[in-house]
Amino acid sequence: YDVKLINNNIETYINVTSTDRNAPRVTGSIKQGINTIDSFTFDIFPNNPGYTKINPLKTFVEVENSLTGRSEFIGRVLIAKPSLTSSGELKMSVICESELGFLMDSSVTYAEYHDISVKDYLKKLISNHNSQVDEEKHFKIGKVDIESNLYRFWGYDKTFDTLKEDLLDKLGGELRVRNENGIRYLDYL
Repeated sequence: YDVKLINNNIETYINVTSTDRNAPRVTGSIKQGINTIDSFTFDIFPNNPGYTKINPLKTFVEVENSLTGRSEFIGRVLIAKPSLTSSGELKMSVICESELGFLMDSSVTYAEYHDISVKDYLKKLISNHNSQVDEEKHFKIGKVDIESNLYRFWGYDKTFDTLKEDLLDKLGGELRVRNENGIRYLDYL
């Protein structure tokens, strides 16, 4: 896997597929689920070129399968915690969250919707989210194949919690984030 950090559109590879002993390396794992915010955790050492370039909530992370060219994880650094190994080496343990976590950066305010389609309701949620966050955390509505007319109220909750409670918990289905041509789509299938 190739792993890169992205800060202000500047990419720094912290793990590369190579037989070179001096190639940057991290050890980590990805946890994925359905309708959850996926995570990627890794340990990084000071000799890695990305060690000083990890900024919680600002640094983006991408993990790409070098055999398929497919991104296995796209998200951001959530927590970075330095510590010592049992042999006394300094390391940093990093926890990242997937792009769905961006929906925790915005909140809904009181609103009431009558007889609104699922797609239009989702558009309102995402439009509200996009109005509160930087462009790099924006979503566009992608494929929506769940049909129903809704009657919903918004409280004062995080966008992700509202989406989960009002759509996923009541109608089922699956959320997927899809990246195409530099655009982040949110599909509801």
